[in-house]
Amino acid sequence: MQTDNWIHQMDFFHTESDNFERDLHVIILGSLHASVNALSADTEAYAKKLETQIESAHEEYRDYLIDRQGEAFGDHAEQERFQRNMAFVAIATRLIHALRTMLRSAETFFPRKKKYGDGSMSEIMRLWSEIGERFGIDIVMHADKIAFATPLNDVRNQIVHDGGEANPQLPFERWTLEGGDASYLDLKFSDKYPEYVDGSGFLAAVRVTEEQFNKIFDDSITLIKWLAAELRACELAAVKVNSASSP
Repeated sequence: MQTDNWIHQMDFFHTESDNFERDLHVIILGSLHASVNALSADTEAYAKKLETQIESAHEEYRDYLIDRQGEAFGDHAEQERFQRNMAFVAIATRLIHALRTMLRSAETFFPRKKKYGDGSMSEIMRLWSEIGERFGIDIVMHADKIAFATPLNDVRNQIVHDGGEANPQLPFERWTLEGGDASYLDLKFSDKYPEYVDGSGFLAAVRVTEEQFNKIFDDSITLIKWLAAELRACELAAVKVNSASSP
């Protein structure tokens, strides 16, 4: 549909969708792959160096070198976990920015007149509530498109606010005598998202697997592409109504 107003001739929603997908592929995924590959190369080089030394070492020194090799592989696993967790956080941040940008672009034809959602909701779900209420989009029928957002938000918060600890220590005044980990650790996250937890007890850590990362990556792009099309349709419909009512 052609419009006289140059603002509505441009599809800002499609542009933001393209920018979002580009940033996820180039900046977030590209940086993740580069860092993981660099870590792997460093670890492999160090392990080969130790292997050469182990071949000629004896007794206690040989045992020491073997231990150092094992520690190097352990360090690599932790570094890779950290890198993928941070990339996961980056997806959540970029997703929120894309949603905000698209809803701001809609101000040209559908001004935002109030706050949407409530304080108990995550920011993503408040934006989702706004999408439904402000534009009349059936968010219940399309609930599958946002289903990934709650785990994304919760895992992101655990990484950011608790440094990736899955079972952070409770404040001392909340310690109990019931015994076990629950007596001094907050187990809410590991109980709710065991699939995102590696280890147990106070050593448990948030670990986003490659499969989990890829699914959130794809789901985020699917959501933004769908929303871009929906908001563009709302824009063109609003322009048509306004044109028909103009003298």
